[in-house]
Amino acid sequence: MFTSLREAVTAGAEHGSTTTFLAEAERCRSWSRLLEGAARRARTLEDAGITAGDRVLLADETRPAAVESLLAINHIGAIPVLVPPPRRKSDKSGIAFLSIVTKQVGARAILWGSRFLDQAGSVRATDLLHLTIPAAAPDVTPLPARPENDVAFLQFSSGSTRTPRGVVVRQESLTHNLDCIAATGSIGHSDVVLSWLPFYHDMGMVAGLLGAPAWRCHSVLMDPMAFAMRPARWLQAISRFGATISLAPNFAFETCLRRVRDDELDDVRLDRWRLAWCGGEPVLADTVRRFHQRFGSQGMRTNVVAPCYGAAECTLEVTSRPPGSPLMTLRLSRQALFEDIAQQALDDEQAVEVTSVGRPIRDTRLRVLDRDGNEVNEGRIGEIEIVGPGVAERYYDGTDRSLADGRFLSGDLGFVRDGELYVTGRRKEVLVVNGRNLYPFDLEAQAAAAGGTDVRRVAVFSVPDPRIGTERVVVAVEPTKRGELDDDIRVAIASAVSAVAAVPALLVDRPRQP
Repeated sequence: MFTSLREAVTAGAEHGSTTTFLAEAERCRSWSRLLEGAARRARTLEDAGITAGDRVLLADETRPAAVESLLAINHIGAIPVLVPPPRRKSDKSGIAFLSIVTKQVGARAILWGSRFLDQAGSVRATDLLHLTIPAAAPDVTPLPARPENDVAFLQFSSGSTRTPRGVVVRQESLTHNLDCIAATGSIGHSDVVLSWLPFYHDMGMVAGLLGAPAWRCHSVLMDPMAFAMRPARWLQAISRFGATISLAPNFAFETCLRRVRDDELDDVRLDRWRLAWCGGEPVLADTVRRFHQRFGSQGMRTNVVAPCYGAAECTLEVTSRPPGSPLMTLRLSRQALFEDIAQQALDDEQAVEVTSVGRPIRDTRLRVLDRDGNEVNEGRIGEIEIVGPGVAERYYDGTDRSLADGRFLSGDLGFVRDGELYVTGRRKEVLVVNGRNLYPFDLEAQAAAAGGTDVRRVAVFSVPDPRIGTERVVVAVEPTKRGELDDDIRVAIASAVSAVAAVPALLVDRPRQP
C-alpha cells in the first residue's frame, strides 16, 4: 500500500501506466511524462512565489496540462484545491463560488487554464495571484521535489444542503481509499478505467484520475461537456477503448436511456465493460434494470452496474457491492416508511423499492442514529454515521472545524439490513406533511412514471402553506419538449403525487431553456 499521492503516482510512472485524454485533440500521456512536465511547471510556480503549504486553486478542464499542474503543486509541497472554472464572465454563480472558496481556504493563487483566463478579472480576492498554467517549455530546468505536504488536496463537499466546504484529504486517507477501491472492484493491471467526471468531483478525482497510476493500469479521461452534449460518446468511448471499468451517478445512466439513439450504437460493443460504479446520488433500481436491458444487445454483461455510496468527507468510497453481484433491493411498506420504519411490504400493499449500496469497505463502520444521536435497531431508518480511516479530520473553512475524531455524520438517511446499507434520502430534504415523513425520491418516481416520456426531469419539495395548515407539496417538472405539458399529463402527475402525499400537490412545469 502506498503512503502518499506522490508515491502512488511515481509507482504508476515506473510501471508504465498511461492515460488517454479525449478533449479537443486525443492525446496519450505516460505518467512518467506527466511527472516530468510537473517538475518543469513546478519551477514556474516557485518563481511566482508559491511555497510549501500554500493553497493553490486549479481551475481547468480535463487535459494533460491540468494534471501536470496538479502534480506541480504537490511537487513544491503546496496544497492543490480543485475547483470548477466559470464557463463565461456572466457565470455569476460560478464566479461567486470561486470567491467563497478563495476566502474559505485562504488561497495564495489560482491557476487558470488558458481558455478561462478571461474570467480572472471577475473573481475579486485580495492578494490572490492569478496565473496562467505555464507552458513548461522543454528548456525549463526541472525543479527538485520538495517535501510532500501531509495534506494531499482539498476537495469540496457537494453543498446540496449547505454552502460547500473544503474537506482536508490527508495522504493516508487517500491511499487507504484507493487501496480499498482496488480490492472491492478486483482491479488489476489489465483493467482500463474510463471517466468523464470532472477532477473537482471526488469520484472523478480519486477513482477517475488517480486510480490509473495507483492501480498501475490504463485510463481514458473524457471532457464532461462531451458527455453532457452527446451522452452516446460515453458508450462509444467504452467500446472503442475496451474499457472494463467506468463510473457515474444514476442520472448518467438515465440520460443514456433517454437520449442515446439506436443509430448512435452502430459498432458499439460493451462486452468488456465489467464494472460500472453508480453512486453520488440515490441509485434507482428501475434505471439499473432498464440500462442493462437496453444495452444488452451491445454485449453488455448482466449485473455490470454496481451501486455504491460515498462522500467527499470520506475521501470517496464508503460502501460498495462486489462486481457482477445481482442487484439487491427491498420492497418497503410506504405506510411504515412514513414512520421511519423499514418494513417489508405485503404483496397487496403499496411498496417503495430501495436499493442496497453494499457493505462498508475495509476498516470502516456504519452506525444509524436517531435525532438524539442514539443508535437505532437494524431496520429502523436514521442518519448514517461513518467511522473509519477514510474520514477527513476537518474542514478547511477558516475555523479548522473537526469532523469529530474520525466520525462523519452524513446527513443522509438510511438503514442496515443483513449488513447491507440502504440509503433513503437526505435528512434536510425529507418532507414532513401532516406529521408524516415523505421521501422525495418516492414522490419523484411516482411523478416520472405518471408523466412517462413527456417528462425529462422531476424535483419534489415542500413550502409552508398557512391556508392548509401544513406543508404544500410542490412538483417541479421539466418537459421533454419545449412548451408546457398537456393538461391530461399535468393531471396525471399531480394525482399520482397527491395520492401518496395525501395532500393536494401543486405542479409547476417549466419549459426547457433554449
